[in-house]
Amino acid sequence: MNDETEVRVAVVLSPTNRQDRLLGSGLLAASVEFRCRTGSPRERARAQAELAAGISQLYQQFAASLAAFQRSIDAHPSFPDPHAWGAQALLWEEGVEPAVASAVRATELAPSNGEYHLLVSDLASQAGQYELAWEYAIRAAQTGVATDFEFDALAGSAPSPVDIRERLDAPRVAVLTDPAGETVYEKDIRFDDLDDHGEELARHVGEILERTSARGR
Repeated sequence: MNDETEVRVAVVLSPTNRQDRLLGSGLLAASVEFRCRTGSPRERARAQAELAAGISQLYQQFAASLAAFQRSIDAHPSFPDPHAWGAQALLWEEGVEPAVASAVRATELAPSNGEYHLLVSDLASQAGQYELAWEYAIRAAQTGVATDFEFDALAGSAPSPVDIRERLDAPRVAVLTDPAGETVYEKDIRFDDLDDHGEELARHVGEILERTSARGR
């Protein structure tokens, strides 16, 4: 059994919704940003070691690198990094579709990591999946990372979504649970509407904590 489990809430902020404004909204003010972590210290250490091994082999032996990333995932399923790095190895070993799926999984486990969203956007664009590419470029922008280059590049291949301005003004909210970091709640919410969703979000968190407590008994 895992000897450490954390269940928290990620509120990913757009550049226009500063953290201090969000904290004043009363939406689970103690939980603004996080990475869901589960697993024993030994499992996490093994996952980190396998990740490092995979990175060191990435551009020399793609198959060996991919195998190391998979061992990292097996050791610590909610660790997002090997999914993101593994996407790059998959691109060479198996093609763009598996690479996109692996990168998407990284964003599910770490929704506040804008670089992972940009990775999905880039891979989806390579696959000609421009709707998906725009979706993840927007999600990246919602985390606050610079996306001007990506937006310009995508605009040259496909028109932007009609609601892009509204999307960029909305924070993204996600609740993650253990042991695999499953996303059980995800929604774009404009700042002015945050208070209207606080009760719903708190209910999801309560359910997650109850299940976690029951498993630990």
